[in-house]
Amino acid sequence: ARDICGMPLWRLRARREGEPQTSGASAKLEYRSWLARTAARFSTMEDSPYSRDAARFFNEYEGIPFETAHEAFLASLPTEPGVVLDVGAGSGRDAAWFAARGHEVFAVEPAIRLRDMAADHHKNPRIHWIDDRLPSLERVRRSGTRFNAIWASAVWMHVPTQEQPRAFRVLANCLRPGGRLFISLRHGDFDNDRMSWGVSAPDLSGLARKHGLVCIAHHGQVPDLRGRTGVSWENLLFELPDDGSGAFPRLRNIILNDRKAATHKLGLLRALLRIADGSAGLVGLDENGTARVPLGLIGLYWIRIYKPLIAAGFRQAPGEQGLGFVGPAFEALDVPPSLLKPGITSSGPTASHLRSALTKAIGNTVAMPVARITNESGAQLFEATTKRAARRAGAMTLDAETLGAWGHLSVPAYLWTALRQHAVWIEPVIESEWINTMAAYDARRGTARDHESYRHALAWLSPERDTQQTRDIVRTLRARGKLVHCTWNGSRLRDRYEVDHVIPWARWPCNDLWNLAPATASANASKGDRLPSAEALAEAEARFQAWWTMVRSVSENVEQQFEQEVRATLPFVTHPSNAQDLFDGLTLLRASLRQHQQIPEWSIRGTR
Repeated sequence: ARDICGMPLWRLRARREGEPQTSGASAKLEYRSWLARTAARFSTMEDSPYSRDAARFFNEYEGIPFETAHEAFLASLPTEPGVVLDVGAGSGRDAAWFAARGHEVFAVEPAIRLRDMAADHHKNPRIHWIDDRLPSLERVRRSGTRFNAIWASAVWMHVPTQEQPRAFRVLANCLRPGGRLFISLRHGDFDNDRMSWGVSAPDLSGLARKHGLVCIAHHGQVPDLRGRTGVSWENLLFELPDDGSGAFPRLRNIILNDRKAATHKLGLLRALLRIADGSAGLVGLDENGTARVPLGLIGLYWIRIYKPLIAAGFRQAPGEQGLGFVGPAFEALDVPPSLLKPGITSSGPTASHLRSALTKAIGNTVAMPVARITNESGAQLFEATTKRAARRAGAMTLDAETLGAWGHLSVPAYLWTALRQHAVWIEPVIESEWINTMAAYDARRGTARDHESYRHALAWLSPERDTQQTRDIVRTLRARGKLVHCTWNGSRLRDRYEVDHVIPWARWPCNDLWNLAPATASANASKGDRLPSAEALAEAEARFQAWWTMVRSVSENVEQQFEQEVRATLPFVTHPSNAQDLFDGLTLLRASLRQHQQIPEWSIRGTR
């Protein structure tokens, strides 16, 4: 590299990556770190030892029962069914043990051949196989799930030393309060080309203290169960104390106790709540769990919330002053609030009005509630990074790029987690306080309105429950000679059929095409407003994938709509055009809703 490029490889790499030119010693150190990260990534790909020798490793792992391999942990394992993250799931032995006891298991295994063997052998539908890896666990983090237990057996020694702090931070941020992290440490060299790094219980405990975890069990080095010379194991158990995380007291204080010069603080919280509940796929997460919410998305939901209130003449501030975001464009925008959602395309005057209204709404939000919502020490709770959106004429589609053109808002991880998981309980508190605030403004002016009128104007106007587009798609497919079957039981559909909301409308209003599936009248009536069980979804997997493929084939416009809706509402899915990836995202959403809302389950062969 020096002969060809006239510079050392470490400096060439820094220049190629666009990094600032640092001193030789610093750049060389960073280069070594980069080499280690790159090597670690390659070691987990298809050509890794775990893929090349998948059958051998599978048989070795399956040959030792779970209870024998993890005797040290047995007394500390969760007894109530929850959600478990198995990092480096290997043969699936451990994931299957947890799933058999009612847990939903996110089984992470990057070695493709080993993962495929494990999935074929352990067919429990409560195991969700994921191609992901430490230190980033990007796909797991995108799901927004917090786990009752994280299981990292025989995996930590594969994390490069310089990446271990990052990896531990990611694991810690995936735990829910009261959750436990189980880690087994392998000491001793490998006798093949598997890459390993030094591990240390004191180092691991130091990382735990840094991230607020408590070591509640440490079992010293024990001999290797397969009798390998020079190999021993240590087992450590950490817990994230359940201190309530501070999210609810902080939110309650903002909602109920903060001084309000207007309803703007409530408006921002409600917009964030609605984004967390229905459009989390458009939100980025860093490794600390901090959410990066597109300002355009906040502005869109801000307009959607305030449009009915302004139209009804309800005051949003006590005095005579106007509202900074209500201008000619806001008033001229003639779009039903329920249609102001990601993915819509507008043109002509509507597009122009929407651009201007979004810009004013975002400016008002950043200048007012973002600047004035603070933590207990008086520092801003949210941080806005703004950009000047390019002025464009013509049609506008509210996709991720457009919504991010104004910048983003950083939301602390503990608050974002609360908004994601507990929207159903937080929103009524916001609504109640908003109604009380508007009533107080009116009382100062001697105006009396009934409570129901406030509630009606403040109601979140979801789209009407609508299955017509799916029925039109069925009609088009039949006209092309395609046969359409019930996604739940496989029966060929005749003229009389139903369209089912897979995730029940009553629990999660969503008319997205991926969430609508043709069904027989009997299957639809049997399911009702219940959540399909993991077993019901697993049995219908092939039919769902076939149906989604048929839907996307109807037209280019339908395909684009389908993929935009997936990106907005299913944060786990990275490839909306991949039916398997989409199905995995649906099963993870089902598991998350089951955990957070305790929705009753439905099974094809019965109910429970």
